[in-house]
Amino acid sequence: DKTGTQGQFLQGLIQTSAGLLKAHLNHREGARTLLGEALHRLRGVPHDRYMGVDLPLHRERIERCLASLEASTAPPLPRDLLPLLRLD
Repeated sequence: DKTGTQGQFLQGLIQTSAGLLKAHLNHREGARTLLGEALHRLRGVPHDRYMGVDLPLHRERIERCLASLEASTAPPLPRDLLPLLRLD
Protein backbone atom coordinates (compact mmCIF):
# COMPACT_ATOMS: atom_id res chain seq x y z
CA ASP A 1 0.00 0.00 0.00
CA LYS A 2 1.72 3.17 -1.22
CA THR A 3 -0.43 5.44 0.96
CA GLY A 4 0.53 3.91 4.32
CA THR A 5 3.60 4.83 6.35
CA GLN A 6 5.70 1.97 5.00
CA GLY A 7 4.71 2.71 1.41
CA GLN A 8 5.47 6.42 1.75
CA PHE A 9 8.82 5.62 3.35
CA LEU A 10 9.85 3.12 0.67
CA GLN A 11 8.66 5.36 -2.18
CA GLY A 12 10.62 8.23 -0.61
CA LEU A 13 13.80 6.14 -0.55
CA ILE A 14 13.29 5.01 -4.14
CA GLN A 15 12.70 8.59 -5.30
CA THR A 16 15.76 9.76 -3.38
CA SER A 17 17.90 7.17 -5.18
CA ALA A 18 16.41 8.02 -8.57
CA GLY A 19 16.89 11.75 -7.94
CA LEU A 20 20.53 11.28 -7.00
CA LEU A 21 21.09 9.23 -10.15
CA LYS A 22 19.51 12.02 -12.22
CA ALA A 23 21.78 14.55 -10.49
CA HIS A 24 24.82 12.38 -11.21
CA LEU A 25 23.82 12.27 -14.89
CA ASN A 26 23.36 16.09 -14.80
CA HIS A 27 19.59 15.86 -15.43
CA ARG A 28 19.00 18.66 -12.97
CA GLU A 29 15.28 19.24 -13.51
CA GLY A 30 14.49 15.54 -13.09
CA ALA A 31 16.72 15.42 -10.02
CA ARG A 32 14.96 18.39 -8.43
CA THR A 33 11.54 16.91 -9.16
CA LEU A 34 12.35 13.47 -7.76
CA LEU A 35 14.16 14.78 -4.69
CA GLY A 36 11.30 17.17 -3.98
CA GLU A 37 8.78 14.33 -4.21
CA ALA A 38 10.99 12.16 -2.00
CA LEU A 39 11.20 14.90 0.60
CA HIS A 40 7.43 15.33 0.55
CA ARG A 41 6.87 11.60 1.09
CA LEU A 42 9.48 11.31 3.83
CA ARG A 43 8.03 14.31 5.66
CA GLY A 44 4.79 12.33 5.85
CA VAL A 45 6.42 9.52 7.85
CA PRO A 46 5.43 10.26 11.47
CA HIS A 47 8.61 8.94 13.07
CA ASP A 48 12.11 10.28 13.67
CA ARG A 49 13.54 6.82 13.11
CA TYR A 50 11.82 4.36 10.82
CA MET A 51 13.12 0.95 9.79
CA GLY A 52 16.52 1.97 11.18
CA VAL A 53 16.79 5.23 9.20
CA ASP A 54 17.35 8.58 10.93
CA LEU A 55 14.68 10.50 9.02
CA PRO A 56 15.44 14.05 10.22
CA LEU A 57 19.06 13.64 9.07
CA HIS A 58 18.01 12.01 5.79
CA ARG A 59 15.50 14.79 5.05
CA GLU A 60 18.10 17.45 5.92
CA ARG A 61 20.55 15.98 3.44
CA ILE A 62 17.90 15.86 0.72
CA GLU A 63 17.13 19.53 1.42
CA ARG A 64 20.84 20.35 1.13
CA CYS A 65 21.04 18.49 -2.20
CA LEU A 66 18.05 20.43 -3.49
CA ALA A 67 19.61 23.72 -2.40
CA SER A 68 22.86 22.77 -4.15
CA LEU A 69 20.99 21.88 -7.34
CA GLU A 70 19.25 25.25 -7.25
CA ALA A 71 22.43 27.22 -6.53
CA SER A 72 24.87 25.62 -8.95
CA THR A 73 24.96 24.45 -12.53
CA ALA A 74 28.10 22.37 -12.10
CA PRO A 75 27.78 18.63 -11.48
CA PRO A 76 28.22 16.57 -9.44
CA LEU A 77 26.74 17.08 -6.01
CA PRO A 78 29.40 17.30 -3.31
CA ARG A 79 29.78 13.97 -1.50
CA ASP A 80 29.22 15.54 1.91
CA LEU A 81 25.69 16.54 0.82
CA LEU A 82 24.57 13.08 -0.26
CA PRO A 83 22.04 11.27 1.93
CA LEU A 84 23.50 8.07 3.32
CA LEU A 85 21.51 5.20 4.74
CA ARG A 86 22.84 4.09 8.08
CA LEU A 87 20.72 1.42 9.64
CA ASP A 88 20.76 1.19 13.44
